Amino acid sequence: MNGEASKVNDRSLKTVHEARNAAFLSRPVMAWFVAMGLGGLFLALVGATDSYSLSIVLRLTLWGALCLVAAFIGLALEAALLRFGPMWHKAWIWWVALTCGLALAMTPIIFLTNSLTGPSDIAMVPMYFSNSVFISGALVAVRLTIGMLLSDADTDEASSLDTARLLERLPIGMRQADLWAIGSEGHYSRICTDAGDELVLIRLKDAIVEANPVEGLQVHRSWWVAKAAIGELRTGNSKTILVLKNGLEVPVSRSRRNDLRSAGWG
Repeated sequence: MNGEASKVNDRSLKTVHEARNAAFLSRPVMAWFVAMGLGGLFLALVGATDSYSLSIVLRLTLWGALCLVAAFIGLALEAALLRFGPMWHKAWIWWVALTCGLALAMTPIIFLTNSLTGPSDIAMVPMYFSNSVFISGALVAVRLTIGMLLSDADTDEASSLDTARLLERLPIGMRQADLWAIGSEGHYSRICTDAGDELVLIRLKDAIVEANPVEGLQVHRSWWVAKAAIGELRTGNSKTILVLKNGLEVPVSRSRRNDLRSAGWG
């Protein structure tokens, strides 16, 4: 059983980490544009990087346009990093990566912006970059914070529904997943969902209680399965096996076969 659970864990590792990313990368479009909108307003009001000499209208236009461009660049960077770096599931790693990427992308844009009123000295590029790093770092931090707040709001909304308490033991990005199965591994239970699986310190019998109200059955002394997770029922050679939608094969003990039939599962 442990071997099968390990195979499922290997196959779903990328999915699990992507689910965890939702904790601070939630609703990217909304988070980026809200963060950049607030950032642009603040930068314009304080006259950042010597822009205070301009009128408030010009400052709002300038910083609004720059932050709008930064929002689109941030979305593109985030999408690329999600595609090529699913193992990055810590907020500080995302902050560093997005800050560096955004600063690098915005530096030539700022150089060209400053050249609109006359040729800008190439020697100013290091200063433009340092300013970009500082501003990008602050804006990315706001974006990630907004993502976390939105994720918490989604979780609170989901927890108010009739969901299994067991899911609250999982990482925040997996708590809205569908519960598929629970496998016993000593004093731990492997909680299998459509977003991957996680090992949790809880006995199987207690985990089954917390799985309510999800419809399911304990089909083996080491396994509980949700009805919605079943993809196929195999019988033969005096064995009965439930094949879940993710390919995991769960054995059905002889003493539990009647329970399976009584529930109309096969």
